[in-house]
Amino acid sequence: MKIDPARSDWMCYFRVTGIEELYEEYSRRRIIHPNGPLEAKPWGQKEFAVLDLNGALLRFGEAAGAAGTT
Repeated sequence: MKIDPARSDWMCYFRVTGIEELYEEYSRRRIIHPNGPLEAKPWGQKEFAVLDLNGALLRFGEAAGAAGTT
């Protein structure tokens, strides 16, 4: 069964390193969710989001103070 991108109840969270580089790569591919740009969150994570081809939300995060981040 295919998930409707307009109403997705699925999400995955990926903890990554090098989030700025990953964000730049995904930005070049134009797959960043319109409401999911890279942001520093109040809970100490840098995060961004994309939708996969089935409409599931994929959120990527890295601890804001992790090595290699600003």
